[in-house]
Amino acid sequence: MTNVVLRGSWLKNTEWVYGVVLYAGVDTKMMRNLKNTGLKFSTMETRLNRMIVAIFVFNAFLLISSMCFAYVGTHSTYLRAPLAWYTTQTGEEYGTSPTDARIFVGQLMNFYVVYTFVIPISVFISVELCRVVQALWMIWDEDMRSYNDGPLSQAEQEELAMEQEGGAIGEPLKRIRASRTASEATTPISIAKNAKPANKKIWKRGLLKMSRKKKKAPKNWTRMHVRNSNLNEDLGAVEYIFSDKTGTLTRNVMKLSKWHIGGRTFHELQQPGSLGQRMRDPSISDEETGELLYEAQSPDESALLEALRDNGVVLKAKTKDSVTVEIFGLITETYTVLKVLEFTSDRKCMSVIIDTPQGIQLFCKGADNVILARADGVENDPIMVRQLNSTVHRFSIAGLRTLMLAWRPLSPEEYRIFDEKYTKAECHIGDGEDGSEDREELIRVACETIEGRLRLLGCTAIEDRLQDQVPETIEYLMEADIKIWLLTGDKQETAINIGISSRLISPAMKILVLNVKVERDCRLVLEYFVEKIKERERDEERYLQDYESSSKVGIELPERDRYALVVNGESLAFVLGNEILEDMFLRVGTNCHSVICCRVTPLQKALVVKMVRKKLHKVTLAIGDGANDISMIQAAHVGVGIEGMEGAQAARSSDFSFKQFKNLKRLLTIHGRYSYLRMSKIIFFSFYKSICLITVQFWFGFMNGWSGGALYDENFLTLWNMVFTAALPIAVACFEKDVEEDSIGRYPKLYKAVKDGLFWNTLTMAGWGIASFWHSGVLFAGIYGSLLHGVVNGASETLDIPMVSFYAGSLVLITVTLKMLLMISHYTMPIFLALGISMAGYVVVFIGLELVGMLESGVFTAMHSMPLYYLGLLVIPVACLLPDYTIAYVMRQYFPSDAQIIQEDQRLFRMKRQQLALAAASGSPQGEDAAEKGKKKGKGARDGGDLEDQEAMIDLDPRLAAAGRQVPDRDDEDEDSSAPDYEDDEDEEEEEEALEVVVQAPGGGGDREKQEVSEKS
Repeated sequence: MTNVVLRGSWLKNTEWVYGVVLYAGVDTKMMRNLKNTGLKFSTMETRLNRMIVAIFVFNAFLLISSMCFAYVGTHSTYLRAPLAWYTTQTGEEYGTSPTDARIFVGQLMNFYVVYTFVIPISVFISVELCRVVQALWMIWDEDMRSYNDGPLSQAEQEELAMEQEGGAIGEPLKRIRASRTASEATTPISIAKNAKPANKKIWKRGLLKMSRKKKKAPKNWTRMHVRNSNLNEDLGAVEYIFSDKTGTLTRNVMKLSKWHIGGRTFHELQQPGSLGQRMRDPSISDEETGELLYEAQSPDESALLEALRDNGVVLKAKTKDSVTVEIFGLITETYTVLKVLEFTSDRKCMSVIIDTPQGIQLFCKGADNVILARADGVENDPIMVRQLNSTVHRFSIAGLRTLMLAWRPLSPEEYRIFDEKYTKAECHIGDGEDGSEDREELIRVACETIEGRLRLLGCTAIEDRLQDQVPETIEYLMEADIKIWLLTGDKQETAINIGISSRLISPAMKILVLNVKVERDCRLVLEYFVEKIKERERDEERYLQDYESSSKVGIELPERDRYALVVNGESLAFVLGNEILEDMFLRVGTNCHSVICCRVTPLQKALVVKMVRKKLHKVTLAIGDGANDISMIQAAHVGVGIEGMEGAQAARSSDFSFKQFKNLKRLLTIHGRYSYLRMSKIIFFSFYKSICLITVQFWFGFMNGWSGGALYDENFLTLWNMVFTAALPIAVACFEKDVEEDSIGRYPKLYKAVKDGLFWNTLTMAGWGIASFWHSGVLFAGIYGSLLHGVVNGASETLDIPMVSFYAGSLVLITVTLKMLLMISHYTMPIFLALGISMAGYVVVFIGLELVGMLESGVFTAMHSMPLYYLGLLVIPVACLLPDYTIAYVMRQYFPSDAQIIQEDQRLFRMKRQQLALAAASGSPQGEDAAEKGKKKGKGARDGGDLEDQEAMIDLDPRLAAAGRQVPDRDDEDEDSSAPDYEDDEDEEEEEEALEVVVQAPGGGGDREKQEVSEKS
């Protein structure tokens, strides 16, 4: 065998070949690397399963109790006959002993069939339907959409490649794209060279950006994706968020900002046009100037190549074995690439070995700590090393991504020995699981043998700006009492700077840094941190004891010290896997305002998430955008992917995905909170209505001598879940909400209340359970009382079994429906429509059953001709629900929740606005001014949608201010984040460019100045 044809390759100059298929099916690398992650289930499903077990136990209790009562009743009836005038003979004379198995089995089956309806099978259908509806709301939510006006991501390019006839399906494209002039076709220079010439138009149309000023670009809106609706309700109970940095918090649009070479620091060259214009539309000059556009496996590499191009060193072409470089337009050189040692998270560096006229040379780039550890102590000047270290530190403090560069010469003998060792490692097929040597480990060892005695060249600093509204989003989530942990591969100084700029760390916080080299020091530092936490807790206890006296004399208590924990990957390696250190680390981390883990590997990210999930038993969420975040996303309860520039691996492995980090706020606080609310009410209502229905049947046993006869008509039981009580839960699943969306955006504590058990707690579960037993008891007492005197109408007729069944079914249906209406907070037209469907469906079904002969003739007409029927429908449900309404009134009036206070204030504010509108209509000057002011606010303003409305709400109910629920100034959230308008005239485009020039203003205040100019405009 002399040649290998990889998947997706094309043979151009060969008519036929003999071949053998290698590594097919489950032996392919893709299949070998697949890991069975299993299905994810929400924490609410665990609670639901426990309730199902409890209801089975309750079903068994009803069955056993009924059989005991039936045995006693049957035994007494047969042995003590005659008990009534129509009983003339005992049971023995009929051959039916009370111990006869036939009686026992018959009664057992009767009770079993009837009591089976206590198990709410419909709850699973309701829950799944609710999740589908909630997922559709997320997908259709326009506020969750993002405008895609940047360059195509790697994932989008891969999808385009799949559409080509003969394209490499699923093969990642690692190419450098070169466009010569506007009239030349774009030719992707691919390693695999698998693009057919006939598809040039597709590449040109898909991969080249259109000129913004000359062509109207189509609006490309991207909606969020829901891949696992089972976790909708967990979005409303998230307590820990683990976030990547690059591409998640930042835009992942890399730009070389500074570099340090040869002892000198250089800054970026100022090019025509604003930075914002070039970042948003990097391909304006594709067809006009013929500039080369680079696409690399890493965004950092693209940034380096673009910076070199802008400064006169241009990579003109690249093949598998060579690179062609043009230097200042004067010299063109071609170098032979001997070996490329790809980047791995373990080595944290990448190297390339090339053959130059000066000999074989190795060039390496990577993390500063890795390069410095492999630097040659003899060849490198100590002064230069210290200066380089200081420069890297300065770049990191500025929040820039740093890379250190180095090189070393190789003798032919050194390269030959390395090449043999590396080739042998590449050909090894063991994975280490069966005791053999691991292939990846052998490759790593081979690389490290050659990546030593490096000579330092310098360092680079790459800028990656934060995404829109990232600081505001993080601040809101932290106010909602959500712990946010930042897991990044950047160095410590860069991570701290990003934490400050994203508001993870405030200037008033005390930063606890865990950066040690040995495990013993790690334990000592953690013990010191734990002691600091204990000291703060003791101070808080002392402050609480003195609170009453200090408040009397007007002394303000000191604010609580807030900590932020910063730990690097080397120290984290000592913690993970050590139970004692893990407990100490979590003790410190859970008491810190935020946690930042820097220089961590993808495996460490996943282990941190698993540690928190396992030991704290809290709902966790992981969010990332790259392939190195997949393990972290899969380890968390909820995985969220950012559809960014690094491909779609993270998005496809996630449960929810969208394009911008700011959408996470709405996903959790709006969709997550509403999903949790709706799911809780549906589950409780499903169990309540089933228990109430069957418990009445249980009480009926005292009336019919435990014969096993059913109280309800069989058709009623069959249609109970399918028709009579199905519409209202569906309406609740679609439209129920306790407060408006804008109110949730203003009061982060509303989300915290959900995590604290506002909708699901032991007291709420007990309340629904007690209500079901109380209602069933009152219903049975009402039914029995109605039959106590026998005669029910003027014709001296009494109720027979079909009439009693219809009467009981009507009472139970009305009672459970009124109970559900009591628990609804947001009454809309669909709610009333569902109510009408339930009631009308009940009437129509029984009329139809009577007409087709499935119900005894005359039952429906006879019941509706009896005054007692109407009296019972009015009195008995009211008697059932009177305690419920009383308790609800007392709780709302004297012990209101935050949501109930906001509901009341919204109602009062609407009343005030209506009064102003009426005053304006009547000609009052004050009313006209108020109405004119309301018009200026815009048609899209919701209740309490602006700051003045919020202040008016607080004036209406001082409890908001008294409870400390101040109105935050969130003007940033009202900024227009919609897509740019490509149909603007030239004046508007010039005005937009003038605004974006402010981004380049020195001093770091560009964003603030840009906002001020934008507001003035």
